[in-house]
Amino acid sequence: MTNFFKYSIIAMFSFIIFACGDSNSATDKFNYPDTLDIEVLHEINNGFRNGKGSFLNINNNSLAYVYTCFNNNKDNSYADICIIKSHDINRNIWTEPEVLIKNHGKQNIMSVSLLRKNDNSILIQYLEKNSCNDLRVMRRYSFDELKTVSKLYPLNTRDGYNVVNNDRLLYYKQSIYTPISRHSCNNGIFVYSGIMELAITDKNDNTTIVSIPNDSNITLQEPGIVNLKTTNNLLMWFRNSTNQMLIATSTDLGHTFTSIKPSILNTVPYSPSSIKSYNNDLFIVYNKWSNDTIKQERTPLALAISKDDLKTIDKEYILENDKDLEYMYTSIHKDRNNLILAYTIRNKSLFILKIVKINSMFKK
Repeated sequence: MTNFFKYSIIAMFSFIIFACGDSNSATDKFNYPDTLDIEVLHEINNGFRNGKGSFLNINNNSLAYVYTCFNNNKDNSYADICIIKSHDINRNIWTEPEVLIKNHGKQNIMSVSLLRKNDNSILIQYLEKNSCNDLRVMRRYSFDELKTVSKLYPLNTRDGYNVVNNDRLLYYKQSIYTPISRHSCNNGIFVYSGIMELAITDKNDNTTIVSIPNDSNITLQEPGIVNLKTTNNLLMWFRNSTNQMLIATSTDLGHTFTSIKPSILNTVPYSPSSIKSYNNDLFIVYNKWSNDTIKQERTPLALAISKDDLKTIDKEYILENDKDLEYMYTSIHKDRNNLILAYTIRNKSLFILKIVKINSMFKK
């Protein structure tokens, strides 16, 4: 091998390493805007509790939102799983709602999560509600881009009221992670403090249930899970009775977790938050708590971005701030350079489903 050829090879590899770098360094150079360009894309305003859904990109660059469509405004009201789609690139035009899955629960079906598997099939996960002691996690698959769905495949969970919020599935290292808060009823009275669990379904469809210990008297509910920058590290967060987001982390793919501890975010008590990881950064939508808050209701709605796994907050924005309204059950989705959110707005006994786009959130 000539010296010229040797040095050429070394130079080529040096250029590749320099150009690619590591993922964390590339992420650190990503600058998010100081102010947000928010565009309202769509609203469903029939007064009922529409929402608790999830986004997914489907064929021909279309975007689907699959959600719970109630016929009333109570948790035990009748509900189907509905779908709307946007086929235009700007997401300004949406189809009329269609029923994707007809109710088969004694009360309803609700709280949708979607993910696309490596074989290109789409997993649809949701809850079947039968009573305050019987809430089951159901799975179906779509092999034709959400035109039709398969038969039911119940997730092998423990008996009880298994709460899984919408947009909560994580597909990581070929396993599917489902965070669960398991509750019960005593003499017809619902026990609000849940048992925190994580269902891990491996590539062979075997499911293991992991318990996350609660060493305090804090009421925990509605957990979520997200992958962190650190290899094999996972983070769970918990709706709870304090004014802080509580978290726990795992370094062994979710089989054990650290003790539950406060994060740096102050949230409204008993308010569910949503987190997604994009560009190795965490995007958190939550109801921000402050000492000036008089009513412990789900307002304002805030978006925070953390570049270091929730050690610090890089950016924070207020999305909605009407003190007479409540904002809840957010779905988060990256669509090209834009961030799309769907959330339910409560105005006393009336509800609105709102879909917004934050333009150029991911434009460098």
